[in-house]
Amino acid sequence: MKILKFKQNNCTPCRIVDQFIKNDLNTDADETLILFSGDNRADDLAVKYGVMQTPTIVLVNDNEEIIDIVRGVDQEKIRSIFEK
Repeated sequence: MKILKFKQNNCTPCRIVDQFIKNDLNTDADETLILFSGDNRADDLAVKYGVMQTPTIVLVNDNEEIIDIVRGVDQEKIRSIFEK
């Protein structure tokens, strides 16, 4: 499984999610594939997974099929993705 985190540098909710993941979940960001808006790979994956806003976290299986997706800063849903 992979966690794809779509974010933007100038996005306050993205920074809130980053802090939550780092401080509350005790997880380093490098355990996820971080994708920034404007990066060709990120844009292609955003289209593939229907990402329309940041922050968005997508959990995919080894076949790159969506297992779960969280849009926004819902900390309980984010926690559930990292527990899977």
